[in-house]
Formats: sequence, structure tokens, C-alpha cells
Amino acid sequence: KAEVDDTLKRIHEHKGVQGYLIINNDGIPIRSSLDTSLTQQYAALIKSLSDKGRSTIREIDPTNELLFFRIRTKKYEILVAPDNEMSFVIKQPLYNRFSLDRQYPMSSSLYHGPPSFNYRPIVSTLKDFTHESP
Repeated sequence: KAEVDDTLKRIHEHKGVQGYLIINNDGIPIRSSLDTSLTQQYAALIKSLSDKGRSTIREIDPTNELLFFRIRTKKYEILVAPDNEMSFVIKQPLYNRFSLDRQYPMSSSLYHGPPSFNYRPIVSTLKDFTHESP
């Protein structure tokens, strides 16, 4: 137990980790560094999402399985490692992925958003390459 506590403490103290949550396969929180209401909310929703992800992967390929997934929002990321007996969840702020030093969270006033890309719909791109006979 002391080894588990030390590992969880080390993860929680890692730069950028806002909290962790361990839930069993019934969606019941086993351990958490989040407040009680957030723990309950995350446990239920992550359990539901994990179940849906697992069934989707099995439907696509019955020989495959869900090992890890990440949810990215405007403010943070939720990292989930589902397992047979429990799931491990980490919540962290969303950092500027385009900065090499990753020192400014996206919510920082120093972050000005990702670089602008000029996307064109695939249909218009395909039309550029198709030629009709005269």
C-alpha cells in the first residue's frame, strides 16, 4: 500500500497534473485527489465513456481492445487508462502543444491559439483533380 501511495503522490505532484481518479469497473471511485462532487461526476461519466469505447473497438475489430484514450477540451485534458479491474484517470490543464517549452497553459494570456491553417473541404480538393471531357 505504501508503494501505491508513493506512486500516486509522485503522479499528483507531477507538473501539470490537476488530479487523479481510480475507479473500479462498477464506476465506484477507489481513490481520488479531486473533490468529492467532481470525483462522483467523473467516475460515472468516465465509466460510461470507457464502456462505449470498449464496445466500439470490439465491434470494429473483435481481436482488438481499448488500452488508453484522451479527451481534450478547451481547458484541460482527461487521460484514461481503462483496465480489466479498474480505470486510472488523470486530469491536466491543456498546454500549448505548439510551444517547445510547454510553459504556458492554453488559458494563459500569453497563448494565442494554434497556428492558422487554411483547410479546404475534401470535395473541393477532389474537384480540382477531376477533369471532365470537353
